[in-house]
Amino acid sequence: MKILLGILLFLLCWVPVCHSQITSTDTVRLTKLPSEGILLDKGWKFHADDDSAWANPEFNDRDWQSINPALDIRHIPQIQNVSIFWLRLKLLVDSSMMDQPLGMSISQVGASEIYLDGIPVYKFGTISKNRSEIRTHFLLNNPFSMKLGSNRVQTIAIRYSYDQKVFLIKWGFDNYCMHMVVNSVQTTFSTYQKNVRVSSIYEITKCALWMLLCIFSFGLYFVIRSQKEYFFIGIYSLFLFISNILGGLIARELSDTSAYAYTYFLSRLFLILGVMVVYSVLFRLYNQNKNWYYYALMACSFFAIISYFIFYDQATSIFLAVFVLLGFEFSRRSWKAIKNNRPGATLLFLAATTVFFFAPLMIFLLRFNFLATAAFVAFLAEISIPFYWSLFIAGEFGRTGLALQARVIEVEQLSEKAVSQEREKQQFLALQNETLESKVSERTSELNESLRNLKSTQAQLIQSEKMASLGELTAGIAHEIQNPLNFVNNFSDLNKELIDEVSKANEDGNSMGVKELLSTLKDNEEKIYHHGKRADAIVKGMLQHSRTSTGQKESIDLNRLVDEYLRIAYQGMRTRDNSFNTKIETHYDQDIKRVNIIPQDIGRVLLNLYNNAFYTVMEKKKRQSELFEPTLTVTTIKTEHKVEVRVKDNGNGIPKKILDKIFQPFFTTKPTGQGTGLGLSLSYDILKVHGGEIKVETEEGKYSEFTILLHT
Repeated sequence: MKILLGILLFLLCWVPVCHSQITSTDTVRLTKLPSEGILLDKGWKFHADDDSAWANPEFNDRDWQSINPALDIRHIPQIQNVSIFWLRLKLLVDSSMMDQPLGMSISQVGASEIYLDGIPVYKFGTISKNRSEIRTHFLLNNPFSMKLGSNRVQTIAIRYSYDQKVFLIKWGFDNYCMHMVVNSVQTTFSTYQKNVRVSSIYEITKCALWMLLCIFSFGLYFVIRSQKEYFFIGIYSLFLFISNILGGLIARELSDTSAYAYTYFLSRLFLILGVMVVYSVLFRLYNQNKNWYYYALMACSFFAIISYFIFYDQATSIFLAVFVLLGFEFSRRSWKAIKNNRPGATLLFLAATTVFFFAPLMIFLLRFNFLATAAFVAFLAEISIPFYWSLFIAGEFGRTGLALQARVIEVEQLSEKAVSQEREKQQFLALQNETLESKVSERTSELNESLRNLKSTQAQLIQSEKMASLGELTAGIAHEIQNPLNFVNNFSDLNKELIDEVSKANEDGNSMGVKELLSTLKDNEEKIYHHGKRADAIVKGMLQHSRTSTGQKESIDLNRLVDEYLRIAYQGMRTRDNSFNTKIETHYDQDIKRVNIIPQDIGRVLLNLYNNAFYTVMEKKKRQSELFEPTLTVTTIKTEHKVEVRVKDNGNGIPKKILDKIFQPFFTTKPTGQGTGLGLSLSYDILKVHGGEIKVETEEGKYSEFTILLHT
């Protein structure tokens, strides 16, 4: 642990130091070009503000400040609070190079206009004193050509804008203000093309490897869903693929400095997220418990990302230091897994060790500006990781396959054993079947006989229920016609007396009396005729409702049908028990005109519901005496596509434990001999035939409400 902390402190303290500005002379000589070119980092003059005359080669810039623009733009104090400024450099050109084209590799993060002897050569971005209007143009060793003039002394003038609020990120190179390397045109362009080609090969190779590992991992996960490690390895590979796409291929195509920096930052974000995912997978692979050190490393990883917004120069070192810590911890846990004989741990140990040793080497190379070598080392380190992971996954899949093969062999052996046992069972069952068949035949005949008896009993019970309904209907009809018959009998008796009086008055010669008596006799006869017709209508109407159903629907006044059967049921109860009395409330929706139903069947349903309601309020009345007022409420309601008939009583209600049984055949709560248990069952079947339904709402001890729903 002490060694690890020492490495961390070394990486955090080893950050780039601001270079001194060397200005040994005001003029740079261009004589012979070395193979590596000439970096124009000396002899530059600086002046803040903006004046087009400063591009003139004859302008006297001796009072201007000396500056080195080839440094990181954050390390040049003169330009930190300046939005626009000029740079000038005088070149003493050898006669052999006059009127010759030169190549220039330019790196910058601002916006610039380049002049040679007062003539504009290149413009990159938009220059303005207003920082909101500045449009930076990012260049990194981009090649350009510039033809020198015929003068001995030639002047390069650069008009430059920079916004200090632009987000910058350092990763392997400085964010140069103006980094110009002069070389031959051929060398400049060929070097750039070579670097681009090598970089493209690196990035495409890495992207391809990470994508293959991603597809491989997700494919195995969808085949073997129980191995969730494959899914997380696929996520890790996908994050690394995105990181390489953003940082290696997309970022270098962007010209805006902020867009480049944010894209590169996203690539680092996906990189660290991928490493965090794979570090978490490690604990699952090795069946190890997460401790405080795990959560500390997770926190350091988040800090490494945040550090890009806090520490400009140190962020890269912090980022790489976290990588070293993760690599060390990965190696340590893999080594522990190797000692515990965990298959495949050696491959992951090699992958972690590669990162652990290559990261410091890359930092060393970057520190001394060996960019090409550092890029190659980073390339080797990164492609080794998906290579090791692919081998590890292949090994895991192979071991899983071997385990499955062994399991298949075991299953085959068990199957053979099971088949052998099954044969023995079949032989035993064959002997038992012969014995059972004879017993089954005997039991079958007994069951058939019981079934015939059950069907006969069921038919008798249904007939009994129908006869009970008919009896209740007959009692109601009899009571209904009793009233008009009483009127007929009474007026008939009166007419007998009147006839005698007419005869006597006629004998006495009282013609006026005869006329009055005959008039009274005529009135009585009309009353007899009226009440006779009334009785006849009642009988016909009731018989119409009580006759055997034809099964044909008719257009019926539903309110009238509901009311008639209510009176029949009430009078029937009064006939059986003259002490019965209950309050009846009716609420008929007058919008209901006529409904197509089988009236006799719906009448049976209504009669059953009324009788049940009267029965339950009578039972409650017996227990509560004068304190309770029996009440039956009948309501009809018309909705958009249905009509409802609601029958509500304030009786005993239905217990919840039997609520789901009330529509079952032969289920009844009445004492033995008072009910067959078929009333609600038949009602349910009748409504089902009508395409309707019946619902119940109840609260034990308080009320019950049955609702009939019929489609219009």
